[in-house]
Amino acid sequence: MTIGAHMQGERGEGVVVGALCSPANQFTQYWIKKTNGERFWATLKDLKPR
Repeated sequence: MTIGAHMQGERGEGVVVGALCSPANQFTQYWIKKTNGERFWATLKDLKPR
């Protein structure tokens, strides 16, 4: 997944604007910005391409 990718999840749809990765825990969260400006964090398994 890349910054700017359009994704959809349970909390809505939007564009990836950032990510937080923990290699030690093998865990990555993506920061999604919705069209209304609201942002939320989601994991890859919670998202799908739009």
